[in-house]
Amino acid sequence: MYIYKRKTKLAFQFLLLTVCYCQVNAQITYTTLINGAWNNPAVWSTDGITPCACTPGYILSNTNIVINHTSTLSTDLNIGLDATVEISTLGIINGSTRDVVVENGGYIETFGPINVASIEIELGGEGIFHDVVTCVDKFRVEGHAQIDTLVTVLDGDIEVKETGVLDILVPYIEVDVPNGEFKVDGILNMNNTCLYILNGDFRNKITGTINGSQYIEVMNGEIRDEGVWPASVSWCASGLATTMPFAENCGGCNLLLPIEITDFTATMQNQLIALSWEIPNKLPTPHFDIYRLVETNTNWEKIASVINSSPQTVFYFYDAPEQPGYHYYQLGFFDESGAYHKSEIISIMNPVQNKIIYGYYTLSGNMITMNYNQLPFGIFIESSNMGNTLVIIK
Repeated sequence: MYIYKRKTKLAFQFLLLTVCYCQVNAQITYTTLINGAWNNPAVWSTDGITPCACTPGYILSNTNIVINHTSTLSTDLNIGLDATVEISTLGIINGSTRDVVVENGGYIETFGPINVASIEIELGGEGIFHDVVTCVDKFRVEGHAQIDTLVTVLDGDIEVKETGVLDILVPYIEVDVPNGEFKVDGILNMNNTCLYILNGDFRNKITGTINGSQYIEVMNGEIRDEGVWPASVSWCASGLATTMPFAENCGGCNLLLPIEITDFTATMQNQLIALSWEIPNKLPTPHFDIYRLVETNTNWEKIASVINSSPQTVFYFYDAPEQPGYHYYQLGFFDESGAYHKSEIISIMNPVQNKIIYGYYTLSGNMITMNYNQLPFGIFIESSNMGNTLVIIK
C-alpha cells in the first residue's frame, strides 16, 4: 500500500509538471488594436478584441505578432526562434533608425509597408515581402527571402550573402540602391523575372549564382559578373559592364510588362484637390482605386473608384479635403494577369484651414443656426475660418 501511494504521487507530480511545461510554452499571439508605439501597452491585445495592457517586447521567441495598424519601433526588433511577424494590408512598421533582425527559426511576412534602418535575414531565418520595403542602411539576406515588391535602400546595399537565397517570383520587379549596389554572394533565383535596378550598381560576386531566366537591367549604374551567370538571363546596363559572360541585350525582357500610369498629378482647384492620370493605351482593369493618406493621420484609406471606360485614356477625380496639411494619393489597378498593382505616390499641400461651408442660416440673438432644409430666402452666409471672418450676403 505504501508503494502504491508513492507511485501515484510521483505520477501526479509528473503530470502536473507536464501541464505546467505546456502552459509556460504556449505560443501567444499579439494583435494591434490601434496605431502607436510598439512598446505602448494600450496598442496590444492577446485575444484580438480587448487591450491586454501588455507588450510583446522587442526580443521575440515562440510568439506570433499581427500588425493591423501603424506600429513605430523605438528599439531594434529581433524575431527569434518560433516567432512570426505578419504585417497585414492595413499595417505598417516604421522605425527609420531601428533594425529588424530575423534570427534562426524566425519568420516575417509583409502585406503592408515596412520602413526601417535595416532588415537582416540571418541564417535559418525567413522573410517574405509583398509590399514596399524601405531601408536606410541595408537589406541583407543570409537565410532565405522572397521579394515581390519595390525594395529601396537609401544609403547602403542589398546583399545576398554566401549562405543566402533570394527568390523573385513576380514577372516584373524594381529595386533601388541610389547610394550603393545590389551584391550577390549567394543565390539569386530569377524565376522568369525581369529585374530592374533603378539606381545603383549590380554585382554578381565570385561566390554568387544567378538561376532562372529572363532579364536584368541596370538603369543608372554599372554591372559586373564574377560568378555564375546563365545564358538564359539577358542583361543591359547604362554604365560600365565588366567581365560579363556574353553580349548586352537591352531588349531582353520578353514578358508583357505592366502598363505604366503616366502624368499622375494633383492640383488645387477651387479648394478641391484635382487628381488626373493618363495611361498610354487600354489597361484591362475594370476600375482605378484611389487611396488617400492625410498628414494628420497614419492610415491609408480607399476613398473612391473610377470606372475605366474605353477608349478613355485620361482620367480625373476631385477630392474635397476637410483637413489642412499634406495629402498623399496612390492609384490601384489590375493588369492582364489579374494581379493588383499600385502606382507611385504623389502629394499636395492643402492650405485651407477649414472647409468653407455654404448654407442657409437662422439668426437668433447672438446664435447662428444652420438649416440645410430652409427654403431659399432670408440670409445666406458664407463662413470661413480663414482670417476669422464671416461674409454675409443678403
